[in-house]
Amino acid sequence: MTMSMTTRKPTHPGAILRDVILPEMGITKTELAEILGISRQMLYGILNGEKPVSPETATKLGAFFGNSPIMWMNMQVKYDLYHAAKAVGKRKLDAIEKRRTAGAA
Repeated sequence: MTMSMTTRKPTHPGAILRDVILPEMGITKTELAEILGISRQMLYGILNGEKPVSPETATKLGAFFGNSPIMWMNMQVKYDLYHAAKAVGKRKLDAIEKRRTAGAA
């Protein structure tokens, strides 16, 4: 599977937390950091899109919000893959010879 270079830029999960979830819940950044057991600096890095949501943090977010840690990881992975594909570049990706393993359909 390759990332289409025309795909809309995925939103960093921290931006969703910062712009939608925290204001809607009326919870401060400091309160969330304390609840999750992470430093304010780490949370601020996530909220500003400078730090990724790690599997451990995704697990804590899922527990707190009552949703799945996989949801948080999927958002992070989509964000990371989009930026990785942009960094490598469409030309370089297209130039890679495609091969399939014997068991691939």
